[in-house]
Amino acid sequence: MKTRQIISVVLVVVLLLSTLVVAPQPSMAQKQLPDLVIPDAWQVGSQICYVIKNVGTSSFGSVGAPVSYYNALFIDGKKVAEDHVTTSLAPGQQLERCFNYQWQMTPPQHTLRVCADHRQEITESNEGNNGWEEVWVMVEEEKFPDLVVGKIECDQENSRIGYVIINNGRAIAPPGHAAVLFVDGKAVCKDVVGLELAPGGSHKSWFGCYTLPERQSIKVKVCADNYGQVKESDEQNNCLEKVCESIADITPPQIIAGPTVSKLTQTSAVICWGTDEASNSLVRYDYRSGKYGNIVEDPDLVKEHCLNLVKLEPGTIYHLLVESRDPGGNTVSSRDLSFDTLHPADKENPELGLCRLCLGGSQSIKYVYVLHD
Repeated sequence: MKTRQIISVVLVVVLLLSTLVVAPQPSMAQKQLPDLVIPDAWQVGSQICYVIKNVGTSSFGSVGAPVSYYNALFIDGKKVAEDHVTTSLAPGQQLERCFNYQWQMTPPQHTLRVCADHRQEITESNEGNNGWEEVWVMVEEEKFPDLVVGKIECDQENSRIGYVIINNGRAIAPPGHAAVLFVDGKAVCKDVVGLELAPGGSHKSWFGCYTLPERQSIKVKVCADNYGQVKESDEQNNCLEKVCESIADITPPQIIAGPTVSKLTQTSAVICWGTDEASNSLVRYDYRSGKYGNIVEDPDLVKEHCLNLVKLEPGTIYHLLVESRDPGGNTVSSRDLSFDTLHPADKENPELGLCRLCLGGSQSIKYVYVLHD
């Protein structure tokens, strides 16, 4: 009887145990945990920067347990830097960081990998998605020269304009390209560069086909490789502009030769003289010195002056002086000079005349023949 009772009790216990629901233990995936991933990475200057994001369901860190973890940078399989992070991330929150590591990419390519929580100091819901990896390919740029005008020189003393061309590019500039001078917007002269320019090299020259005007301000522009003969890395930086300022002139020209009278006829004469600077030409002349009622002039600016005096009177004495004025209004005058025009030709035959001379008190008379022209 006792045995049957014990068996009944055991069966009841077994039945009761079979009806109990055993609660399952939660897995790692079911816990509220963070999950750190690296969505992207890029280069800024010589540094590699990245984004770290918490795609989990929980933040990490607390007042009693401050956040501290390391993210690592690998280049071509080698760890080159770590970034120590002490900032907590809430679910869905992200943070931009940069590795304190200087790096310049070189051709042809490199494999970059950024790993979040590299030392596995944060318990995450997924420990297999912490890494970002990408192959960066570098295509080497083709090298070109880059010609610029570094300087314009306005040489007032020698009445010329010069320039300096610099090659700011990464390749040699071949010879044969032309620099062109523009004055007040108009092309007036070109100068061919006949030598190679290495990167960083320069070339100085002068525009030999243009004369800088005296006492006048002009706006000039010089363009390197004006006709596009050289393929450059930058085709928009070839020109430089400058205003060549005039210098006040208070020095008059000097007469360094003459005045002289030449090609003299009965009614004309040529007056010539020379000055040390370009200036105009003027002759004042008349019959008397100091009062010159007639003027002949030429406004052209020259250093060698010649003016023709016409409609003069034959066999007449003329007085003259010459003047020259430079663009600054400074004038030089010569001393008074005189010349005789030629007499007219004598067309009458000479005559033979008889002249009676009285020889004093003897009352004698002597006859002399005189030839008249």
